[in-house]
Amino acid sequence: KPLPRVPVLRVFGHSSAGQSACIHIHGMMPFFYSEVKLPDGQDPRDLDEHGRASFIQAFASGLEHAMGLQQNAVGFFGGWRNGGPMSNAFVHDIRWVSDWETVYGFGNQEATAFVQIWATLPKHVPVLAQLLLQGAVLSTVFQPYEVHLPYLLHFLDTFKLGGMRTLNIKTSSALVRGD
Repeated sequence: KPLPRVPVLRVFGHSSAGQSACIHIHGMMPFFYSEVKLPDGQDPRDLDEHGRASFIQAFASGLEHAMGLQQNAVGFFGGWRNGGPMSNAFVHDIRWVSDWETVYGFGNQEATAFVQIWATLPKHVPVLAQLLLQGAVLSTVFQPYEVHLPYLLHFLDTFKLGGMRTLNIKTSSALVRGD
């Protein structure tokens, strides 16, 4: 679905020439992980590519549907705007992950299968995780991970950045606004 709003990160600093800069980073969506449990009790590690794709499709549809119902119930989203129904997407992407290690660098994750869930906005992450814990998706309780980590910390960890470190940007991928 086309997204009416996307998160934008702003990084402040200066160029190597000493010019002040405010970098707007687009395309970094907030995410968290969830343990995969199949409703029939089958071991998710035994699924082939088709089985994984089918699970992800059903999981994404269920999560999107549950989030839509929840948001309509509390009145934040839904209804009509500009003469037509609102088009909301809460889940941007879901990916099967292997060899996942927590941001803390520990855990035996080989014993379980995981999916990485990319939300469209940071404020959706805790609600999506709560819906998984409540069993609102596929009538199964899923255990989410790394929901407590702030969106900016995930960005820093994903790109192996730390505070006050140099951020190198390819000039070919940057768009410079007018003075």
